[in-house]
Amino acid sequence: MSVQEPSLSASDSRNSFDSLDGSYREIFSPHNGVMSNLIGRQDSTGSQTCSPHRSYSFTYSSRSNHSGAPKLSSSGSHSHNHKEDSNRASLLVPSSPLRNAGSSKNVLEYAEITIGDLRAEARMWDQNARKLMIDMEKLQKEFFDLANRQKSLETALSTSQAECDCMKKEIKQVKILLEESQMKQAASNSLKFQIKNTDSFQKELEDEISSWKLSRTISYLDDELSKCRAREEQEIEIVALQQQLQRYQQKEIESKDRPVLTFEEFTISKSPEAIEISTLLAELHEQIQLSLAELKRQSGLLNSHANPAEIVSDDSKILKSKDLMSQNQQVQIILNNFFRQKQYLGESSETEKLKPDNLLKEDELEALRHHQKELEAQVSSVQKEKSQLEENKEIMLREAAVTAKCSEDLRSEMMVLNSNVDSQISANQVLIKKSTELESGKQELEVHLSELEEENLQLSERISGLEAQLRYLTGERVPSSGTTKFRISRNEI
Repeated sequence: MSVQEPSLSASDSRNSFDSLDGSYREIFSPHNGVMSNLIGRQDSTGSQTCSPHRSYSFTYSSRSNHSGAPKLSSSGSHSHNHKEDSNRASLLVPSSPLRNAGSSKNVLEYAEITIGDLRAEARMWDQNARKLMIDMEKLQKEFFDLANRQKSLETALSTSQAECDCMKKEIKQVKILLEESQMKQAASNSLKFQIKNTDSFQKELEDEISSWKLSRTISYLDDELSKCRAREEQEIEIVALQQQLQRYQQKEIESKDRPVLTFEEFTISKSPEAIEISTLLAELHEQIQLSLAELKRQSGLLNSHANPAEIVSDDSKILKSKDLMSQNQQVQIILNNFFRQKQYLGESSETEKLKPDNLLKEDELEALRHHQKELEAQVSSVQKEKSQLEENKEIMLREAAVTAKCSEDLRSEMMVLNSNVDSQISANQVLIKKSTELESGKQELEVHLSELEEENLQLSERISGLEAQLRYLTGERVPSSGTTKFRISRNEI
């Protein structure tokens, strides 16, 4: 609005100046006859000594397209020329005094009107200049405010850019952490695979242990079967020996004088178990030999004694045979205990041999279980770190989006402010140009007003000279309303 008002006032001033120019042209045109009568060529009846004088004319000098202020120029603009013309006009008055008086009144009226219009126009130009100065101050204040706001926005933009850089660095760190978490996850996956492999290896070990135990049990059972078979063979041999002993006893009973069989006739296998049995049999053989010796001794005694003693000897023989049977049973029990102890010792030795292997396997299993627990703990910690890093990444991405949006908003505001500043600067430049044009127009108007005042003074002087000439010619002093108006207007001027 402040920019449009000076333009409107300037257009109004142009129109007023055009109207003034037209009024000046009407006043000083040759058709009105005012200047032609005041300032014209010498009449044919005039003196020949007067040379033709210079004619005044008010012309409109075109200014620039923005100013539009009129300029009055005359071919004789100097005051000395005006004085000469006034003197020349005073010499021409006696030819037509009344006509000259009427024309001078009209000239004064028009001059007063033009002076008033010019003063109003000057006041209007002053008001417009003041308004323009006020608008200039307002625009300067707005410009300073915009500059301060631009500085604050630049600082905010720099801070936001710094924040964006920090966020970018943090995002890079988060990416690095994510890569590390991915590496850890891959390591955890490999650990899981290793755990699975260890589980499978553990199962394989258990299968191997079970198969080894089965093989050991099978071998043990095979050994036991072989031992049982050997025992059966030994028992068969012992039974055969017992049968032979029984036969031998029967033969001894049947024939006491028959020579005793040697123990070396019995053939026994040369196995370690048979050696132990042979020792036992040797002991039994000794006992049998002792019993046989006693039987022989007793039989000799019976032969030497009477017949009643034979009955006692028969009873003693029966008792001896029963003792032999009981001893045979004891020997069989001892052999059975021996075989059982030997079997127990073999089993205990095998178990003692298997114990360290079992302990090693159990230690390996415990180590594998402990390693599995450690791997599971590492996997859980890696998963927790991964979830935490993902949450941090989401938070950082959100903050980065917010900062990017803020920076974009600040950039858009900066663009708008820059455009506003450019428009304000252009408007300020236009106003400065218009203010300079108005000042130049004001100066021109002041110059024009000064020229018009000088011309008005010259015209008043000429009018006073014409009045004196009229009084001198008519010889009457009749004050007229026109002369009073001229005097009043002259005093006002």
